[in-house]
Amino acid sequence: MGKPQKKDAADATNEQIPSVSQDSHRVGSSRELTFPLGFAILSANESRSMHLTDELLACLEGRSSEYLRKSESIESCDVLFIDSSLEHWHAQLKAQQDFKGYRVLVVAEKCEWPEAYDEGWVDEVLVRPIRGIELVLRFERMLEKRKWLEIAAANQVLKSLVDEFKNDLQISERLQKGVLPLRFPDVKGFKIASRYIAGAKSGGDYFDIAEGKAGSQFSLLLTDSSSYGLSSAVVSTLMKIAMHLSSDESRSCTETVRKIRSELISVLGTKNSLSLFYGVMSRKDYLFKYLNLGSTAVFHLPKATAEIRYLKPQGEAMTESPKFHQSVALGEGLIQLQPGDRLVLFSDGFVDQVGSGDPLECVSFLEKYKVQAPVDLLNECAYQIKKSVGDDDLPPQDCTGIVLDVDSRLIRLA
Repeated sequence: MGKPQKKDAADATNEQIPSVSQDSHRVGSSRELTFPLGFAILSANESRSMHLTDELLACLEGRSSEYLRKSESIESCDVLFIDSSLEHWHAQLKAQQDFKGYRVLVVAEKCEWPEAYDEGWVDEVLVRPIRGIELVLRFERMLEKRKWLEIAAANQVLKSLVDEFKNDLQISERLQKGVLPLRFPDVKGFKIASRYIAGAKSGGDYFDIAEGKAGSQFSLLLTDSSSYGLSSAVVSTLMKIAMHLSSDESRSCTETVRKIRSELISVLGTKNSLSLFYGVMSRKDYLFKYLNLGSTAVFHLPKATAEIRYLKPQGEAMTESPKFHQSVALGEGLIQLQPGDRLVLFSDGFVDQVGSGDPLECVSFLEKYKVQAPVDLLNECAYQIKKSVGDDDLPPQDCTGIVLDVDSRLIRLA
């Protein structure tokens, strides 16, 4: 490939977020990042350093203490701002090989696109004069990138070790749990619990929850891959499009699923398939929109009635077949939730073990334990599985259960 053409650094804000690089210079430390971020300045002299510090704090318009705090040293800071006017700054930066934070190069408005970014020596480029909104977006992108770096690293370790120790199924279980969230973040107005048990079959489940940028909605994702290669590609794809999807609250579930499939089409192949559930909950009216393709079983337990509703999938699992577009022609499903209602999601591993492969049999199980708290219900599911396969053995395939309760005290907004 030819060398990319030079670009003005001012155009950096219009660039797409780059894919996570495996370059050894890219930052990927295990240090946890939280606001306010500790920062330090690498500049020609104290005067220039103070000037850049003042500019950074001033652009945040009185909210600087929420985002930034001065670190005592470069070694202890989370973010290192490098003044590009510093002579031989490349050499000084290379001398900081042990630095484990993020490197942000601060450049003049009309300078050429810095090759140091393409080479992996810096993680972000900030153009002067610095705007507060751009600085905050850079910070949020740093945190988001760190999250996906950790997931990518964990997933890569999972794939390589499973290939090497494929006969040691307990190693597979520990690593897969390292990729998945131990618990969901607190979601105001809802109680959400999950349980995952690794299985012996290749592939794997993946689940996550993401808040919308405006806070008016959140999304829920559950996937079941037919192979380890596809499972790794799913995580990589979500890394690539997560920032865009989380900020685009107008995108429908169908559009989102089509976007995910378009990124996965090259690795789906003729033998791979991906069961995918994607739903979006509106906090305004508690309307839950979803698209369910494949084997995920979804159950609605209304508080007002004793009936447990099994919601059939809208289509078959995702494949490379052109018939996929026909499977989503009916569009997304809608569930009007009320305070006190419950949603339950079971991957097919749970359905096989709890319902003998029949989602309708799971209804009987849920009827028996529907008054239990989300965590207790999932613990009962896990107990049934362990009783079936034994404490030291794994079920045939991954088992994932998610329970979402709507707070009974909520009042729906007009």
